[in-house]
Amino acid sequence: PDQISFNAAISACSKGGQWQTALQLLCDMIPIGVPPNVVSFSSAIDACGRAGEWAQALCLLSIMPQLGIMPNAFSFNSAVSACGRQGCWELAIALLERMESMYIWPDVFTYSGTIKACGRAGRWQKAMALLDRMWMLGVLPDAVAYGAAISACEKGGEWVAALRVLDEMHQFRVSPDVVCFSAAISACEKGERYDCALDLLDFMLLSGGVAPNAFSFNAAISACERGGRWEQALRLLPIMQRLGVAPDVVS
Repeated sequence: PDQISFNAAISACSKGGQWQTALQLLCDMIPIGVPPNVVSFSSAIDACGRAGEWAQALCLLSIMPQLGIMPNAFSFNSAVSACGRQGCWELAIALLERMESMYIWPDVFTYSGTIKACGRAGRWQKAMALLDRMWMLGVLPDAVAYGAAISACEKGGEWVAALRVLDEMHQFRVSPDVVCFSAAISACEKGERYDCALDLLDFMLLSGGVAPNAFSFNAAISACERGGRWEQALRLLPIMQRLGVAPDVVS
């Protein structure tokens, strides 16, 4: 097998969640005289990241320069994503800054992963600052980046900030997906703003653009419960069933 064969196999392992096999393939390359390249390492880092093995991902990233292989944006993005999945926000930000120091400019994937890391660690202010920084540097946020920021606000119970992000999406014509709306509804629920939560759910139902899922409905029902609006909560159950959204124990 040659370099292309190994790279394809490592990439396949990454997509299949076989991070240990991906690492073994990477280790097998040098002894048989097939030098790994940036694609080999980046795919292995991606495999570790998808499996939540952030320490392994960072280890591979640090090894690359020692072998004379310079990381590229995909290498860093895969490592940032690994940190993002585990909420290692300080490491994610450090990677972003390291990219800039190497003149490898972070893109929307880098920022989305870093914002996600901040959100999972409850650092919603950091997430919002990163979103602002994207605009300053000319990196246009997409629905994933905005969704990560809204989710960060939701975890912090910051409903005003969540709605501000949703409004910014509308202003810049970025279509919110179900993750964005659901996280915003949940933020309103945590902020005890059942009226805002129901307004958002009604918008989803009436616009027809984004269909609410079980999480959307559950957050709205919980908001009604917090606000003592049991009538509205009961009204939502038949709507769920009509739309084919199965109520769960939370509902």
